[in-house]
Amino acid sequence: MRPRGRAARSSIGVTGFLANDDAERRKIFHDVKAFYDTRCKLVHGSALKPKHQTMLQNVTRLKDYMRRLLAAFVIHASQPRPTYLRDYFAEQLDDDLQSVSARQTLRVGLGFEPVLNSMAGQQALSPDAL
Repeated sequence: MRPRGRAARSSIGVTGFLANDDAERRKIFHDVKAFYDTRCKLVHGSALKPKHQTMLQNVTRLKDYMRRLLAAFVIHASQPRPTYLRDYFAEQLDDDLQSVSARQTLRVGLGFEPVLNSMAGQQALSPDAL
């Protein structure tokens, strides 16, 4: 079952990639939904409430989320054989984000979880480090 609404789908996707635990997952979920709501108010010319003004004052947090996501996808896409291809993101991602083990595998594959590079004995490049 796909979550209803763009804000919910975006929030769930972002939290699945970025959050290290349930508390952080909830925080990011609510942040992304609130940022998306603020974006909608701006785009459609609606009056901004104090909660929207607060989100605009905290836009650095949104930039950090987007920076980490973009870095992960750039690092992943630059691999000689990326694990996850376009069809995966279109067809399987939502289901995998609901499973703790599948989500963990995805986070490792995108570099959000530390993985040792056995050849170099160094930690792989992480989107959180960029």
